[in-house]
Amino acid sequence: MKNRIFIMIILFTSLMAGCTSDKEVLAPVVTDQSMFNFESGLADGWTASGYADSLGVTGVSSSAEQAAAGDYSLKLAVTLVAQSATLSKGEAYVDMRKFKPYNVNRVPVALNNKTVTFWAYIPGDLKGEVPSAPNGLQVLLKDSNFKNWYSSFLPMVSTIATNTWYKVEMAVSTAAGSYGFMDDGFDPDKVIIFGVKIGTSGTATNVNVNSSFYIDAVTWK
Repeated sequence: MKNRIFIMIILFTSLMAGCTSDKEVLAPVVTDQSMFNFESGLADGWTASGYADSLGVTGVSSSAEQAAAGDYSLKLAVTLVAQSATLSKGEAYVDMRKFKPYNVNRVPVALNNKTVTFWAYIPGDLKGEVPSAPNGLQVLLKDSNFKNWYSSFLPMVSTIATNTWYKVEMAVSTAAGSYGFMDDGFDPDKVIIFGVKIGTSGTATNVNVNSSFYIDAVTWK
């Protein structure tokens, strides 16, 4: 019995000595402190819309193909067809009641007069018909009564650069932005759903593309 105890002490001492060497094991450093950073390697609760008129985003997944911060981003598979009743636009979003953002303790979230920020990587084949009828992005919000708010339409190329990470910033208020939309009675201080929308221009006629784009580091302040 004494020999076993002695052997265990030697092993424990050796392990401790190894931990204080040049190869000391350190806790991982979290570099992306965003509300949604996708660093879990999962989609963090995000899902593609199932609404019949907004099926342009066909799926979402965590991806290491592109990342604005950390190692992962959210990849959104897209099929966009101009003038289509079902594929001219698409949405992806997260219900924050079920999947709380990082460092957010309470949902609904108060976003009135705050600026939403995220990074978007848009490949060149998703530009749309430029320069006259480019595709665009919007931020979408839903409050606790499921009333909607859509930000201004941010056109590719003229506003959002393609084939690189672009920082999207949008102020939330009680008014709809340019080419945006807001339901009467929308409450920006009771937001439960956050998402993004991609769509073709209403005047486009020749868009027919299967592609993907990426978002990362979603936050607000």
